[in-house]
Amino acid sequence: MLEYTKERQQKIREASKDVLREFIRICEKHDLTYFVSFGTAIGIVRHGGFVPWDDDIDVVMLRKDYDKFVEIAKDEIGEKFGLYGAALQDGAQGFFLRLYKKGTTFTTKYNKKWKYHPGIWMDIIPYDCVPDDLKERKAYYKKLRRISQMYIIRNVKYPYMSGNSITTILTRVACIVAYYVMKVFGPSTQKLIKQYTELQVKYEGKTKNRTMLDYYTPDKWIINDDEIFPLQDAMFEDIKVKLPAKNHEILTRCYGDYMTPPPVEKQVGHELLDVGFDDED
Repeated sequence: MLEYTKERQQKIREASKDVLREFIRICEKHDLTYFVSFGTAIGIVRHGGFVPWDDDIDVVMLRKDYDKFVEIAKDEIGEKFGLYGAALQDGAQGFFLRLYKKGTTFTTKYNKKWKYHPGIWMDIIPYDCVPDDLKERKAYYKKLRRISQMYIIRNVKYPYMSGNSITTILTRVACIVAYYVMKVFGPSTQKLIKQYTELQVKYEGKTKNRTMLDYYTPDKWIINDDEIFPLQDAMFEDIKVKLPAKNHEILTRCYGDYMTPPPVEKQVGHELLDVGFDDED
């Protein structure tokens, strides 16, 4: 793994903040709603900015604002930035959007197997409506996971898996076989993306419960529209951002005692393989 020096961390953070500023600029210009979430929200409350051992930024948008951002940002973003996601590049990782800074390199052990490696990025995650009924939700998630797994197999011959147990080795072999089968007999990448994105919006406007669907445990991250609004202002380092109205309640439900940092052995950020900047020698 690449050594995670203080100097390197600071450069990554400054690039991440540049991406966040560009994102906010576009949102404010076009009156789009967003809020920061997950570790970024914890960092604001507990540290006034980044979590000390982390360097990325996560923002959430409701579907209508997310779709508008995707449409607008293609022509609106500055020349120093780019957009990355399955809907934009054939073989990109993830069904949500990433805004990244050009001229940077950022490769981890988790994304190294994918065809594209954007530079230092910010996750822009759509929060979509989900059924109120638990049984219906589980069936819904199962359909989404099936398409997502097919998409991964279709694009990654050797998906990342930790360990070298017999089970892990056999799973890797099975993935390789499935990769070639999918190449010959499976649906195209474009068809899988279309199926997934159409399914994502199936319940839009039918419920107040929302979550990020492109994740292993979507039920853990469900929030209600009444918890989001009215948004509140907060400072992330020197940048004014938005938090949901009931940020404390959301973080407590998702993380438990989020004000107490995890044990030192769990205070780890991205496991970097490569990071670079155009201005480096």
